[in-house]
Amino acid sequence: MNFNERSNIIDTGQATVQREGKAHPLHSAMKGFHQCKVLPGIDLVTMEMDCGEGTRIDFSKPENIFEFGFVLSGNARSCSPDTTKHGNFEVKPDSVVVHYLPNINLRFEIHGHEPTRMLGINIDTNRLRDMMDDDGYHVSEMESALKGNGTHFVNVASRMTALQKMVANQIMDCQFTGSARKFFIQAKALELLSYQLDTLGRQKSNGRKAPLAKSDVERIREARTILRTSMASPPSLADLAAMVGVNTNKLKTGFRAVFNQTAFGCLHEDRMHRAQALLQERQLNVSEVAWEIGYSNVGHFSVAFRKFFGVRPKDFRADSGRRFHSIS
Repeated sequence: MNFNERSNIIDTGQATVQREGKAHPLHSAMKGFHQCKVLPGIDLVTMEMDCGEGTRIDFSKPENIFEFGFVLSGNARSCSPDTTKHGNFEVKPDSVVVHYLPNINLRFEIHGHEPTRMLGINIDTNRLRDMMDDDGYHVSEMESALKGNGTHFVNVASRMTALQKMVANQIMDCQFTGSARKFFIQAKALELLSYQLDTLGRQKSNGRKAPLAKSDVERIREARTILRTSMASPPSLADLAAMVGVNTNKLKTGFRAVFNQTAFGCLHEDRMHRAQALLQERQLNVSEVAWEIGYSNVGHFSVAFRKFFGVRPKDFRADSGRRFHSIS
């Protein structure tokens, strides 16, 4: 479908959709698009459609808003008629984009036939500045933007971590209502924001390291796939390095560069999420799930699962995922 043939044109500043020359309220005009206030100065925007192809969102970026976007599924592109340097990028699944593009116009076009599932956290720069100044925490690019009086642009993309994906899905799938929903969304939005700020901080601390070659990145990703598919009996680091054609040292540094954690940390994370999915399916009991993912001691598995998710595996299984949602 050509975007010029049929599109929904949304003015986020006016919170309206323009159709046939008439303005309609945003929430009634675009099904699957919702915006709510999380806290003063912090808004949450969610977008969920079976297929967003043909949707075009036209909006302007105010000078006082930082946007953190989390893409769970769907493909889109953003372009700016104001400048060719800023605002032009592709949005892909499992990615996070951080924007500060003050006083420019943007067009956001959704393409492809995949379901679209995205959320964004918009935070007032004064609120963000106050939060970041509380403990002296700084991220160089964001700090420059916050001090730049609307003249410094930020447009950073990164891969979504498993924890970010889990929390983003919990927000999208929240079944609570009323005050319970309000408190849940507030807590999860701040949790998601904290993970992203930590990711940006890690990127800053690793910024002086030489970047990995594309071929090495592919080998590291292959190594994680091997760990994920053999988690019941994973290879040693030396064997894993040999399997993907790198030395052990490059394997270790590569995992930190690509995934911000050790190979064991990635294995542990993948084990926990596999256990989460198996418990939610309710086909195996807790002991069988522990053995399936490589734990010979069920007690150790229960402790690890509770530390990771904050709930005992038997309670999670009994709850059948009513409050906690799998990311698989």
